[in-house]
Amino acid sequence: TIEIEEVQGAGGGAWSGAKSVVIKGELSKKGKMLGDFKARRYSGGGMFGGYKGTCAILGRCVKTLGRDVSEWLAHPTPQAVLGDL
Repeated sequence: TIEIEEVQGAGGGAWSGAKSVVIKGELSKKGKMLGDFKARRYSGGGMFGGYKGTCAILGRCVKTLGRDVSEWLAHPTPQAVLGDL
């Protein structure tokens, strides 16, 4: 299971500051927990960030979190901290 815990993203694209997304999740099999994690990613928009909107910047955060979680799934551990935490 994965749960979005926090999203910070004021309107105005890169001009209104960095955006971030925090998620937490756990992996279980047949009722037994194999591992859990908490992860955060933030972005100011990257190259040409001034030309990107808030949703596009948050999308970068979520896409990178997806990569973080997929790497963790290969070797799940308890109380893992992923991304920019």
